[in-house]
Amino acid sequence: MHKKFICLSSVMSLVFLIVSPHIVFISLGVLMGVSLSLYFIRKRVTFDFKGTKSNYSMMIIISIIIAMRFYNIWIYSSKLEVISDIIGIKNTYLLTIVISILVICSLPALLKVIQFIDSLLDKKLKGETIRKIRWPFKLFLFCIAVITITAFSKSSFLYPLNDWVDSNCFMTVGKSILEGKVPYRDLYEQKGPLLYFIHAMAAIVSPTSFLGVYFIEVIACYVFLLFSYKTLGLFVDDKLIIYFMPFFSWLIYSSTNFCHGDSTEELCLPFLAYALYVGMKYMKMDVIPSFRECLFIGITSSCVLWIKYTMLGFYIGWIILPVILLFGKKKYKELLKLIAMIVLGVLIVTIPILLYFVYHHAIEDMVMAYFYNNMFLYNTGYDVSNSLFYNLYDHIYNVLINNKAFAILLIMGIIALWHEKKSFVQFSNSFIFTCIFILGFNTVYTYYSFILQVFAVFGIIAISAFLDVIKKKFKIPIIIIANVLTFIMCFLNSSNTYLMLEDKENLPQYKFKKIIEQVDNPTLLNYGFLDGGFYTTCNIVPNCKYFCQLNIQLDEMYEMQDKYIEEGLVDFVVTRDKEIMSTNYYQVSTASYYFEGSYHEYYLYQLQ
Repeated sequence: MHKKFICLSSVMSLVFLIVSPHIVFISLGVLMGVSLSLYFIRKRVTFDFKGTKSNYSMMIIISIIIAMRFYNIWIYSSKLEVISDIIGIKNTYLLTIVISILVICSLPALLKVIQFIDSLLDKKLKGETIRKIRWPFKLFLFCIAVITITAFSKSSFLYPLNDWVDSNCFMTVGKSILEGKVPYRDLYEQKGPLLYFIHAMAAIVSPTSFLGVYFIEVIACYVFLLFSYKTLGLFVDDKLIIYFMPFFSWLIYSSTNFCHGDSTEELCLPFLAYALYVGMKYMKMDVIPSFRECLFIGITSSCVLWIKYTMLGFYIGWIILPVILLFGKKKYKELLKLIAMIVLGVLIVTIPILLYFVYHHAIEDMVMAYFYNNMFLYNTGYDVSNSLFYNLYDHIYNVLINNKAFAILLIMGIIALWHEKKSFVQFSNSFIFTCIFILGFNTVYTYYSFILQVFAVFGIIAISAFLDVIKKKFKIPIIIIANVLTFIMCFLNSSNTYLMLEDKENLPQYKFKKIIEQVDNPTLLNYGFLDGGFYTTCNIVPNCKYFCQLNIQLDEMYEMQDKYIEEGLVDFVVTRDKEIMSTNYYQVSTASYYFEGSYHEYYLYQLQ
């Protein structure tokens, strides 16, 4: 009876730490807890504290994470306030007491879960071999990439337009390059130049839609899935693992931090996936990266540098352990060759970019806009009174709460890598430095954290291990059902699919286009907000350097936009959520449109 009570109380405590403060979830939690308890009692599972040091460490880490989540969710619950008022104890004290009791009681059950996963992983994790990927598998991954981007990215042909302001900024600048304009000098934007060259290629395919971007996203997704699969192959020798890739892909690209599609983070994901694979192969097999691999590490890291340099934190974390290992083994020549090849790779991408701006006498404009202004003028709302640790804690917590599938995959991945010491350190270094560079210093926009999805792949190792408890003949049917259900769930959960198959005529970009195209060679100014997509749909290259209002504190930007209206230098002006008072322009159309959680009013003005 004593053992049954321990089993019931421990399982129920763990369940209550996980569920949210809603009557439905609490009821389901009670039902699940009782069911699990009865199962454990029937199977005569013993709950004790016999385990390895690794088990104890993981138990403590997970307990802290669960406790922090429990506190942050319940501290705002009205139920807690009512109970604390009745008892007469401050709600923070009451919650701390409750958490302490629940955590202590849940430890036996949590330890048992960790030991169970450990036993599965011991059977699942393989030795040091690399299996080549056959072309049918590559074709399968490509098909998954096509389905993923087609369903979840607004750049897809199933959507009327990618209405994301950032993506339209990239397209506008990319299209202007084809017209002979130079980024930063002629049109001001704040991302890296390589991003605009990529969108210039997309504009060649279609200057008035995102079809070219769609193709680029499909390729990026395919490469990301390919190297994620190769990374899994280093740890799991199971042919069925390929069938987890649709599940993995749909969870990643339907996540909250994927946003609209065509983010810098999405385009850089395959570069980081390649580096992650090379680093893990070195740790797993103790084989120094080849010259070719080091060269490509340099090329891919340089691409990241010239797209969005804040993501370089990944590579700083990535290089630490290889340098320490080679230095510790006194392989100085190999270390110098590794660094030399990486530097060569960086120069292969960097030199042509620098020569382009030197040739156009715009190197100073590029350095000022992309580096200096982003570092010192970017409108992030950063509170310098907050410590680096506080920002990391706050932002990482929000990322995990708002991207639950990623949180589960990340935690499962940590458990899977826990026994692979070098692999775990390599993973930790890359993850920590990535977080520091993208989440540690600035107010974080949702899409910033999408780059962290590169680390989610390790969760598939732990999830696939659960297949070993299922009979062989049921494995494939269960995987197929899981993939179908996952796609349905992801489709319903995606923040983009509401716009799928929407009639173009309902969008202000196309409504205003009908009016704008009545003027020969029209000029347009996107006034007072980020690029709303009007340049894209109307196929207009701006004649104003500050063609939209960016998130940067730059007086010249505000002054020039005002000047263009005061002097009537454009044929049309588009505003959002504000009207302009000018004798030069009169209002010709309005439109209401849903974007990022709320409705906005758009106004079109024409020159008198």
